Amino acid sequence: MKNYINLLTKENNKHIIFFIILNIILVIAETFTIALIPLFIDFIISSKPILPKYLSFFDNSFNSGNKDSLLNLGIIFFTIIFLVKNFFYLSVVFYQASLKKKFNYHLKKKFLGLYIFAPFETIKSYNTSEILRNTDTEVQNYVTNFFNILKFSKDFLLLLAIFFLLIVADVYSAIIALLFLILSILLYFFSFYNYLNKLGLRRLNSVNAMYQWINQTCGAIKEIKITRKENKVLENFSNKVDIFEQSKKVTEIISALPAAIFEIVFVFIILSLIKFLAHTDSINNLPSLSLYIVAFIRLLPIVSRFGTSISVLRYFNPSVKLLNKEIDKLEKYSQSEKKVYRFKKELLQFTKDFELNLISFKYNDGNQNIFKNFNLKIEKGKSIAFLGKSGSGKTTLINIICGLLKPTSGEILIDGQNINNNVVGWQRNIGLISQDNYLLDDTLKNNIVFLNDKDSVDKKKLDDAIFYSGVSEFLDDLKSGLNTKIGEKGSILSSGQIQRVALARLLYRDPEVLILDEFTNSLDPNNEDFILEKLIQLQNKKNKTYIVISHKLKPLKICDEIMIMEKGKILEKFNYPDFYSKYNLLYN
Repeated sequence: MKNYINLLTKENNKHIIFFIILNIILVIAETFTIALIPLFIDFIISSKPILPKYLSFFDNSFNSGNKDSLLNLGIIFFTIIFLVKNFFYLSVVFYQASLKKKFNYHLKKKFLGLYIFAPFETIKSYNTSEILRNTDTEVQNYVTNFFNILKFSKDFLLLLAIFFLLIVADVYSAIIALLFLILSILLYFFSFYNYLNKLGLRRLNSVNAMYQWINQTCGAIKEIKITRKENKVLENFSNKVDIFEQSKKVTEIISALPAAIFEIVFVFIILSLIKFLAHTDSINNLPSLSLYIVAFIRLLPIVSRFGTSISVLRYFNPSVKLLNKEIDKLEKYSQSEKKVYRFKKELLQFTKDFELNLISFKYNDGNQNIFKNFNLKIEKGKSIAFLGKSGSGKTTLINIICGLLKPTSGEILIDGQNINNNVVGWQRNIGLISQDNYLLDDTLKNNIVFLNDKDSVDKKKLDDAIFYSGVSEFLDDLKSGLNTKIGEKGSILSSGQIQRVALARLLYRDPEVLILDEFTNSLDPNNEDFILEKLIQLQNKKNKTYIVISHKLKPLKICDEIMIMEKGKILEKFNYPDFYSKYNLLYN
């Protein structure tokens, strides 16, 4: 239970306490209405009914001897009682549904926030399917099961209240029945306790695997269709679905056992009572019999839910533990990141140069430094290229410059100012474009202004971005122009057009430093020449700084200096003519 409570906020705790109070009142109301049924029967058939002793208006009607008015009064009274009880019940259900919605909303928002505010290195260690599963499926399971616990508690209170009524009617029979029920529940609980936990772990892993296969299938659909691996994909996915559905099936069967057992016992007890009453004055015992019948009818769904609740809570226990573990792991990052974002947003001015001074860096799970006492200085308005084999440190260097990775030691200075004091302010100077750019399933315009409010769109910046990126070249070909929906990942556009849209998005932000990471890899020569020419025009006009990573020769032409890296070190530096004279055969 502690794991469930840990996920609640203080505000949620207040709502839960109020909800528990409402359920206690509901239990009292339900117990009262159950007790009224035998009293009503007694009122109708008995020559000396109990109700008039406590309610004077029933006493007056009873003494008047008018049977029809007595029955009418009784029907009206009991109907009003049940109407009020059920109106209150529906109000509690409405409040519960509102709480579920509120909890789901806040927890899903919280978990996505934990992931996006986590350090870049941490978030990159997660599989997409894990984030999707935890943020949506597992949060929903948690909320559903938390309210199952509250319902279980309410049912338990109602069960005790019903048995109290039965004890008033027949103390020995009620105590024997209560002991039998408690022993049955304990036997059921301990019989399946560990097995249900194993099923829960199996379900958790299979859900993750299913999401993973769906993501992988959508991402590699071209290769799958070309290599005709559709059946293999279906086979692997089906295996995970089978494990998931099998664990659900077994849990459902285990959950149904208490209801079946209790129903058998219930039928046996009622038949025994009928046999007993057949040898006695059955009319006088009818109120007691009605109490037993109503009590057992009301207890049947409660005991059924006991089995379901115990099974489901144990089954989903691994999910709740996982969510608590994620919060413990990520919340410390989330708080610090939010503080940085909240208090340090002013633009960090970049007018002269930025410098990496004695930078060392090692990944959390790495054994050795990627960089050790690394130095680099780039002047404003210059274009620098980094070349090197895979694993030479280019991507890590870019991530450090972007403020995505924090150096183990050393400092990054912008005009002599350490960016650690204002990472967000530095990042407002940076724009990044790579060979794989994610486009939203939205309009062309919204992809360029990217998550900016419609009311805050700068028309001049938008026009400049469209011109310098080359989006203007194909804009008139689109049916609705800037308001054209471009599909998931830009499905209606060519690869060259996607790259232009990504460049337009970068240029709309109008950053001082443009990081161009293999940005022309998917472009044909004409598109490549066009974009490079636009970048030269932009640099001449606005004195932009370019940092280029490329394995192609053409993008290097716009660079003032080309640096060759290996194992986290700069081995050689060239201007373009010297680089070309030494390496043109390799690139050609």
